[in-house]
Amino acid sequence: MPQAVFDALTQIVDALSKGQGVSVVPMDAMLTTQQAADYLGISRPTLIKLLESGAISFELVGRHRRIRLRDLVEYQDDLRKKRRRALRDLSSEAVREGFFDPDADAPVKTR
Repeated sequence: MPQAVFDALTQIVDALSKGQGVSVVPMDAMLTTQQAADYLGISRPTLIKLLESGAISFELVGRHRRIRLRDLVEYQDDLRKKRRRALRDLSSEAVREGFFDPDADAPVKTR
């Protein structure tokens, strides 16, 4: 079983064990802008800005924007990778500048 499938099933079982609801949706499902914003945990106007900037692809159905779930997941994964890379870079810089010692045994008192 691929790791991604195992992780997804683990999250489903965890949510169900906590009494939470779970939805299984095909990756090709088309979502409204409100559904997409809710999925990402952002406001609808913020999502619209992301769509218009080209950060997330969408389709027009008449006058309405529709976003494929697969594109939202891809955007979320890319954002997560960028954040981790930025944190890694900041941590490396902090070590180089002497603000952080990764080998220190005890926390340093700041007050």
